[in-house]
Amino acid sequence: MSFITDRILPVLQLSRIALVFTAISNIWVMVILADAFGGSMEHGLSLTGMLAVTMGVAGGLYVFGMVLNDILGARHDKTFAPKRPLPSGRVSMSLAVSLAGTAGLLALGASVGLGGHSVFLCFVCLALIILYDGFGKFVPAMGLLLLGLIRATNMMIAAPSFSFWWPIWLTLTHVIAVSAICHRLEDKRPRLSAAGIWVLVIAWVMMTLYVLGWMGRREGIFIEGKGWIGILPALAVIGYVWLTISIVKREGMTAKAGGLMMKWALLWLIVYDASWLMGAGLWEESVLMAGLFGLALGSMTLIRAMSRWHGQTQFQRELSG
Repeated sequence: MSFITDRILPVLQLSRIALVFTAISNIWVMVILADAFGGSMEHGLSLTGMLAVTMGVAGGLYVFGMVLNDILGARHDKTFAPKRPLPSGRVSMSLAVSLAGTAGLLALGASVGLGGHSVFLCFVCLALIILYDGFGKFVPAMGLLLLGLIRATNMMIAAPSFSFWWPIWLTLTHVIAVSAICHRLEDKRPRLSAAGIWVLVIAWVMMTLYVLGWMGRREGIFIEGKGWIGILPALAVIGYVWLTISIVKREGMTAKAGGLMMKWALLWLIVYDASWLMGAGLWEESVLMAGLFGLALGSMTLIRAMSRWHGQTQFQRELSG
């Protein structure tokens, strides 16, 4: 057990691996919808093959982004978050660089199986991640927009020719809106100014108009015979709003409330994905999303328990030493 907590746990914490299932869910919903309603693809993969390949793409992109964030922020974390895996020395810089590089190459390699357009979008997503980790997170309005665009691009990689973009638009909107609210609640620096909020709103409106125009030109605003597909996602949005109100009532307008809202916001992305599939009548596939939600929540609980146990044993070692 000590090997796991001393060697494996820091890598899991560095990569924030519990939430990788949200990225996989985001790309899988587009795979399943495109396979059911999207017609021809660039590749000849079966649905199972597409799910396997896109898991590699989404997982690689997610781990690349999380680890690169800590690599570039190592000096800052040494002062403000010294218990993180890199500044504490529990993960070496060379291992972190190797992990980020391997994850990025995995994403690119897996995207080759989806066709040239998907490879291009994977490059775009990697570039957006680098831009966010290296610069965007220090400019709140830009950083929040990039967070939404990274999630949206991850979803587009699955089936670039599929024209039903409502799930992408909902994920983009959810990530930008909740991240902005939590940025203010957690009082992150630099602060999000009133001008920054207006930039976010205008940029969101422009992106929404682009999504509507793109779907309209390709006749992808509706899926034939599935006119009610958006009802369950709309109810899921109401469910998240109710959840956030409950959190704020319990915790107040505090940083703790912001942290809880952000955690559930990421998990709720899987709820949205499942609701799109249920609305499309793909009930068996929606069970797959429920499994991802369980894996994400279970992984978070397990890693938290392991961290708590590691802290206790470390304290005991210090006393005995």
